Amino acid sequence: IFIQFARPASGARPEVSGEVEIVDGNFVFDKFAYPVRQATGRITFGHDDLLGWDKLNVIDLRGKGVAEGPNANSYITVNGEMGPLAADTGVNFRITAPDVTGEPALQAAFPQEVREALRIFDPTGSGEFPKFRGAFQCDVFRPPGKFQRWTINTDIQLADASGALTVFPYPLSGVSGKLAIRDGYVDIIGANMKRGDA
Repeated sequence: IFIQFARPASGARPEVSGEVEIVDGNFVFDKFAYPVRQATGRITFGHDDLLGWDKLNVIDLRGKGVAEGPNANSYITVNGEMGPLAADTGVNFRITAPDVTGEPALQAAFPQEVREALRIFDPTGSGEFPKFRGAFQCDVFRPPGKFQRWTINTDIQLADASGALTVFPYPLSGVSGKLAIRDGYVDIIGANMKRGDA
């Protein structure tokens, strides 16, 4: 940890900057509430001369999933920034995971739009499906200013998924493809399944 205080001129506003290096931490990101453990990374803060305000940067904050779960040895990484550091702060974060398995804690952490989209693969409404392994990227953005709206875009790259579409409940397994989940709609891109010669 280091913190630097500076006053560029007599009577000027003090400037505070610093850095925290995390060597073993636990965290939960507010807009993606999946508990991450054994995290490493950096958090920096200070004045950005180009933007003209104070901001905070999260740099390669990377940790493992829930202990004893299927993602206990899978990594989730958070990068991003927020500023100005005031009531009307803007947020621009990206959460990524290159190889994860669906589990209740992960499903619950996805934004509401993602949970709703995944329900189209669970025709019985049991919450058991879809089951999947793959990667995801979740971008969380809100511009600076009062009453600004959150935008959360999530891409899930399926490597091995199972479930069934609610509108065509034929059992699916070994599905690969991509889900692009946006505000109000889902794009299913190149999803396919092979069974024998079919």
